[in-house]
Amino acid sequence: VSTTGGDNVFAYAADNFKGNIEEYSNTEIKNNSISGLGYKIKIGNAKQTVQIKNGTYTVSYLYKKLVNLANGYVKINGEQFDFINTGNSFKEEAHTVEVTSNTLEFEVYSDTEDAFILCDLMGNIGTEKQTWTQNANETITDTVQIGKGIKVKSSTKNTELDADADGIRVVNTNTGETVAEFTDKGMETEEMTVRNRAQIAGMLVQQVGNQIWLSSLL
Repeated sequence: VSTTGGDNVFAYAADNFKGNIEEYSNTEIKNNSISGLGYKIKIGNAKQTVQIKNGTYTVSYLYKKLVNLANGYVKINGEQFDFINTGNSFKEEAHTVEVTSNTLEFEVYSDTEDAFILCDLMGNIGTEKQTWTQNANETITDTVQIGKGIKVKSSTKNTELDADADGIRVVNTNTGETVAEFTDKGMETEEMTVRNRAQIAGMLVQQVGNQIWLSSLL
């Protein structure tokens, strides 16, 4: 891990939002943004609210409109900024707000599924936009994300390893299905291959030659 958290008051991971939003990145985002990280905006609202000290903050982001007839907007502490048609390019926005109630809320809305891409969401102290950095509580690289848990995505396979306080899961990123789960109750999985020996509830299952032997360990 070579990248650590910075001065951004907003966290990237989608589970920091209340609502429907999808973490998303592609070659276009990597070529046009600092972070290389973005979101696809789903139908409805998604909000991230952070508790911070009062003062002046600047919130900045990039977005691109993918569906011309779609409507969407960003709200920052209730002040609305509509998405406009951006053609084939990304549009950069920066808005300065005064925080007086120790709360900064970023809300994004779309009336059409996957109609907008948003990236480089940044909230920093002061009246000037700062270059995007990570949140101090997150560490994100191309394959590793550390926030409320740890996510490790394969660069060659359709798998993701999620490690949280309540367990470890292996997810098929194509289907979103959890194919293996390890919790305080034990393990649950779709398939299991044991190449040598398996011990199950005091029962030994072992291959001897071309036969399968079942024996008691009790």
